[in-house]
Amino acid sequence: MTKSKIELFALVILVLFTFINCKDNGSLPYSSNVIVINESGVDLSLKILRESGVEIVSIPNKSKYQNTIEESNTGFHGPFVGSVKSLSIVFSDNKVLNFTHLDPNKKDNILWFDAYDVQEISEFERIFTFRITELHYLLAQ
Repeated sequence: MTKSKIELFALVILVLFTFINCKDNGSLPYSSNVIVINESGVDLSLKILRESGVEIVSIPNKSKYQNTIEESNTGFHGPFVGSVKSLSIVFSDNKVLNFTHLDPNKKDNILWFDAYDVQEISEFERIFTFRITELHYLLAQ
């Protein structure tokens, strides 16, 4: 193969590679990887009240709940998909912390991404981590 054919071949490969990896920003989905880690010292459940009903997610002590939320063209939304009215953290001894979207302090509210540690993977992908700690347990009633 001559030098010009090799250069042409390399250029074609580069163009194909660029074409395959190029995506229109308007059609890229936003991906939120939501992780809730139970570091409270006791088993717990998330009681998620939606318009369609109640969902219960059990998280044993020292384990985690993980969910991936895909949103196309809409950015990053709340950490729980669907219309959530409220969320309660119910500890194994029935002590409870309640949260709604109306709570004024978003930095402590499990329903808002402001309360999560954020790891940016790309412009369109984030990992959101919320830790339920012993302090949450102590604040529960």
